[in-house]
Amino acid sequence: VTSRTFSSTPYMASSTSHLVGGHSDAKPSDDEIMSVMASPRVLEILGMDLDSVVVHSYTRQTVAGVKYQVKLARDDGTFSHLSVIKPLPHTQEDPFILGAVQDGLSAEDTFS
Repeated sequence: VTSRTFSSTPYMASSTSHLVGGHSDAKPSDDEIMSVMASPRVLEILGMDLDSVVVHSYTRQTVAGVKYQVKLARDDGTFSHLSVIKPLPHTQEDPFILGAVQDGLSAEDTFS
């Protein structure tokens, strides 16, 4: 019987030092996040229509579906942070907001 010792250091996904399964670097608004934000469940909680949603940036993490951390730019110059879950396709569920929306933040505030 042979035994092997494996490193306890997590495998790094890229040169940007993100752990496998961790959040991506922040990305600017694009079609991917806007399709998630178009979910009626998301818009209802935000109390907004899609034309009013201005995504400043977001990160994504693949879990049992995809978790997005979204930074919204508000009309008053402040920002809001929220987590949106896009369930796996076989569930046929719309994306939804997980937890509370954090309002009154600045562009420099990081996701918590």
